[in-house]
Amino acid sequence: MLPALDALPQLPPGESGLVRGTSLSGPGWQEIALDQPNFSTQSSQAVASAGGWKLEAASGMAWKIWALGNWPADTAPTGLNSLVSSVSCEYYLAFSDYYGGRWRMLGPFSSSQMVQYDPEDGFATPGRYVSPRGLHYVALLVPEGGSLQLDALEIGVHGGGSAPEMTMIGLSDGSSEQKVIIHWPNSPDYADADFMGYAVERRPASGGNWQRISGAPFRSAVYIDEESQPGVFNRYRVSATDSSGNTAYSSSLLVAALPGNDAAPVVMPVVPQGPLYGPVQVSLDLSGSYDPDGTPISGYSFFLNGADGPISTPDPVLDVTLQPGCYSLFFIATSNGKSSSTNAQLKVYPRWEEQPHTVTSGPHLIPRSPSFQPVANPDGSSTLLFYDVLQPGLSALTHRPDGTQEWDFLPLPGSGNGSLSEPVETDGGYSVMVYQPSRETLCYWDGEELSFVDFTSGFADSEFIGLAATNIGQLFYIYFNDTGVDFDLTLTRIKAGTTEVVRPGLAAATSADIEFDPASGGVDIVVSGGSAEWIRRMPDGSFNSAVVSPAPTSFVDLEHDPSTNRPAVILLQGSQYFYSALNADLQTWSALQIIDPSGTQTIGGDLIAADGRLYCQLTDSVSGVCRLFALESGNWSLVNEDDDFPCLGLQHLLRLPGSTGFRSYTMLSSWNIAIKDITTQDSQTALPGIPAASGHGLHMAAAASENELHVVEERFGKIWHYHSSDGENWTEGAFNPAGYFPRLCRDTAKHLFLSFHDGVDAQLQEWNGAAFAGLATLGASNDVIPLLSGERNYLIQVDDRGNVPAFLRSQRQGQLPIDTLLTNLPVWDGQPVLAGSTALSLVNYGGSSPDTGQLGIVGYGLSSVVHLADVPLSFTDDYFVESRWIDGGVQLGLPYFQDRPVWYVAYGPELRPIRVRMSLLSEPYIEDLPLSIQLFTHGDLRRTVSVMNTNGMSLVAFVSDNSGPERLLEWETFGEYESLPLPEGRIYSQGQLATGPDGRWHLFYRDLANDELKVLSTI
Repeated sequence: MLPALDALPQLPPGESGLVRGTSLSGPGWQEIALDQPNFSTQSSQAVASAGGWKLEAASGMAWKIWALGNWPADTAPTGLNSLVSSVSCEYYLAFSDYYGGRWRMLGPFSSSQMVQYDPEDGFATPGRYVSPRGLHYVALLVPEGGSLQLDALEIGVHGGGSAPEMTMIGLSDGSSEQKVIIHWPNSPDYADADFMGYAVERRPASGGNWQRISGAPFRSAVYIDEESQPGVFNRYRVSATDSSGNTAYSSSLLVAALPGNDAAPVVMPVVPQGPLYGPVQVSLDLSGSYDPDGTPISGYSFFLNGADGPISTPDPVLDVTLQPGCYSLFFIATSNGKSSSTNAQLKVYPRWEEQPHTVTSGPHLIPRSPSFQPVANPDGSSTLLFYDVLQPGLSALTHRPDGTQEWDFLPLPGSGNGSLSEPVETDGGYSVMVYQPSRETLCYWDGEELSFVDFTSGFADSEFIGLAATNIGQLFYIYFNDTGVDFDLTLTRIKAGTTEVVRPGLAAATSADIEFDPASGGVDIVVSGGSAEWIRRMPDGSFNSAVVSPAPTSFVDLEHDPSTNRPAVILLQGSQYFYSALNADLQTWSALQIIDPSGTQTIGGDLIAADGRLYCQLTDSVSGVCRLFALESGNWSLVNEDDDFPCLGLQHLLRLPGSTGFRSYTMLSSWNIAIKDITTQDSQTALPGIPAASGHGLHMAAAASENELHVVEERFGKIWHYHSSDGENWTEGAFNPAGYFPRLCRDTAKHLFLSFHDGVDAQLQEWNGAAFAGLATLGASNDVIPLLSGERNYLIQVDDRGNVPAFLRSQRQGQLPIDTLLTNLPVWDGQPVLAGSTALSLVNYGGSSPDTGQLGIVGYGLSSVVHLADVPLSFTDDYFVESRWIDGGVQLGLPYFQDRPVWYVAYGPELRPIRVRMSLLSEPYIEDLPLSIQLFTHGDLRRTVSVMNTNGMSLVAFVSDNSGPERLLEWETFGEYESLPLPEGRIYSQGQLATGPDGRWHLFYRDLANDELKVLSTI
């Protein structure tokens, strides 16, 4: 049968599209190009035959799929019209329905057939039948034993309510002595599915009514008026019409055929129809071009990229391999010294490699997690929940029984390291409280993903917290409250919303633990400090309490002994762990029992109940050896000793369902989290753990030189540089200067530039093929980012408030630096864009810091910032989320190819990411991007943006959550914006885009699983 709709975008490339030829069924129908190659694997028992397709279902069903592209937002497919012959069976037509997520079938039919998708409604809802990539799929199916010849297939098109764009298109005069000949640029919408073609109208020069002089709509952007009289002036205009009859007109032109006129050549290009997937080899064919005067054409020029010059050749056919991009093609033909031109559009989608390549890994030297807790899932898997400084937030690493690993991430607001309570079972999953300074967040793990439940602000004053769940789902939360004199151990019933002090007057906030007691229905609490004390809160609100040990205690861990159904505890006193249990009188505790008399221990032991008994894992404070003990017949015995690595003491045990051993989680002295399966027979099996952090991806930037791909990042106060000729094998730069805020750019001559702040000044360097060499030093304040751009040539801008008066210093390539007294200083961050001869910068400016600044636009050499928007940001100095939040590029405006600056900002006025667009003749305007508002409105900076101008001068942007699944990869497609897919299953944290020297796209990102710098490339 047919492949599922969600599999279609991943299939191999095709070149089929809509060819506007003679209509079989009248207005609103477009012919599908059956004779062009299509997705090679999207067929079964179908072969090209006589300009159509022959389907013979010898074994199973025969079928063929076509992909039809370029559907603007207000257009929609409405039906199919098939022309078949040699039919030996009934057959079916099918089309993609993305509302239902499936194919819809039409038929059976036994002859040529015209059929509507929705007979009750002739106009399909826009978007219903078109994929997020902008493709509509149709198919023909022949049951087993049948056969037929498909000779033609048409798609019905509803054109919506918007006319094709013609308002900015002017006509040009290419007349001969005998005939009026007019040329015009193609409409920016001529490749859309609903575009029917052009018509020409004429009226006398003296005025009068317009009269249509052309016949049916045609698609070539030239017209010869065969009825024109030499020497007679007339006024002409051209209209463009879609399948719904929406019409727009060009400006008019007064023209006549006059003596001495030498007609310009008529350029007639043949360009492949889409969709295309790069890299793809195409033929651009101008062999149908001619000179109306009969003069041979002497040469042709092909413009494929807005930033590059033409390819000039005497050959009318250019075979070229195109990488992904939206190409505004421009063609010129020359004869007898005169030239004329026309344009076309060609969209080449990216195809991504399945797996990324590692740019650099390690060194893993930074503690990644200050707190972690394991849980067991119903399917037999284990999940380690841990506070992750790479987000920052809560992360979950799951080891499935089949050996696979899965990650989930939940970014949390606030700064400072987080501490986790012990997870408790609730509603089939686990609730866990995460403490950060001035904030606690209740989160939930359901076995598959993390979610946010609620948060409190300012309850706890230390990281020592605990959580317990009763058998009726009530949650009890304990924490220490600083009274200003001492600390109160406080208990909050989360669902009930009540709070009570259970132990006032503690000298310090120390270790505490809480567990539900099934026997009494209350909760048991043990708190350390000057002594170890037990407190039981009964269901009626009353309390029982007792001293477990009067000796100073630094750590406690509470568990219920399954053999007695009474609480038990391990206590760290000095450098030795002891054990005690509540006696049968439910009032006193047993004498302390030493667990491991052979050594001394460090803080962080774990007590766990399994097999009807208690187990305890401790870490030797001298050797770092982890030892597992079992409580048998009232005595502790050593059952496992793991001395493969030195541990720091933070550790946890987990018993998986159906297992007789334990899964052990330990923090190593290397800051890695080791995960092992251990048994009571002293065996260990290592599982993939969690490496410490490296700090990759901070302030990352990427660009290409003439023959290499480059990426830079800030790490450990230095600028690190990596380069590669193939995107797979990477070399680390020989010199890593001390510095901050690196930026890369490349000019049109393919020269590569690097800017950064060295702590004193802004540095500008140029790549010489082997290393970066100093080019300029500009004075700059040490708290601002040097801004660098290179759409045409480089521009560097820095804020220097060290001067009196303070200046915004700017330097363009080939020019002397200029200092502008800017009234709106400081400029903290931003991005210049070079649009034509004008340089404009979108900046974060004003206030006392970036989080109190505003968004505005400043022109090169101008002395004030034009305010654009207030942005309610609250940045913190969290090391691991520092990255780019403003970037920009150039949108190539049609039909005259003028540059228009475009910026992307991670957080706009409504906290959504925004796109800022403007032309040089208009005011800037803000467009919200289709990403959500951040749940926490004043958290850390969690989104990054990246913009590149790539092949065809296409504008491509990437906006991504640093640790979440929400992201947007989009490109500007001839004035519209279209989202593009990326391979699923990974988080593209802090992603940055670049186009390599060969035209391939590259997305650099930080891999949150191992803190490596990786790159995903197109094929």
